[in-house]
Amino acid sequence: MNEQSIIWTRALIDWPKDRELFTNRLSQVIHLPCIKTKAITNPALPQIAFRKEIITIIGSPKTVAYLKKIPLLTQILASSRKIYCIGESTAKTIQSLHLAITPPVISSPYQNMRELADELLLNEHNKSIQIFAPGPKVRAFDAENLFKSSGYQYFPVDLYETSHGLRGADGSPLTEKEINELKKAYGVVCFASPSAVKGFCSYLTPNENGLSHQLIAVAIGSTTMEIAKDYFLECRQTYTPSVQSLAQTAFDILSQK
Repeated sequence: MNEQSIIWTRALIDWPKDRELFTNRLSQVIHLPCIKTKAITNPALPQIAFRKEIITIIGSPKTVAYLKKIPLLTQILASSRKIYCIGESTAKTIQSLHLAITPPVISSPYQNMRELADELLLNEHNKSIQIFAPGPKVRAFDAENLFKSSGYQYFPVDLYETSHGLRGADGSPLTEKEINELKKAYGVVCFASPSAVKGFCSYLTPNENGLSHQLIAVAIGSTTMEIAKDYFLECRQTYTPSVQSLAQTAFDILSQK
């Protein structure tokens, strides 16, 4: 591999849309899916009282994609007094649902769920508020303990689960020859979640070969970046928490080399 590469680790299901970010750079991109997601069948639905105030917190567009398939959850979303979310992409995805009533959506300046939760606690002093929190089964930050210990009612809903692994761009398992070739890569590797870091590093073991210094890791959010620091000598956090910023940060790094 003589050319600097952008290794893109998002799931196979995300690639049709993600590839639009690389219109003029597809030749540089190695799509290496390191995670996969699947919906949780019949998730436990929250016992929320519509007559009481609701605030929703959402961490990603993927959560919105799973939520919109369940009418009760869409109704809760539309009944919220306010929606706090991470990233402009998440805000736009919520607005694209065209709810009968779209509550105010606040998306800035949060980089991760901890920052979002802290901001909500600063702004919302009515502890009778019901906090509706759809998301993945395993979450990077345990907001439930934070809100409940502060006296708030908290209603999480697990909509999907994420598993890490390593596949080729067509979804097939990588051969030993392909894995050895990837260990020669240099440039940038992009991570959108902690699971992607774990999937990549469990198979390609950067600390045991040159990848730890051949690749600069770019991560969305401080949680993902902190995990990447265990495997890569140089790590950068995206300007904003979005896949668009993930790609742009990678472009900027390569332009400086």
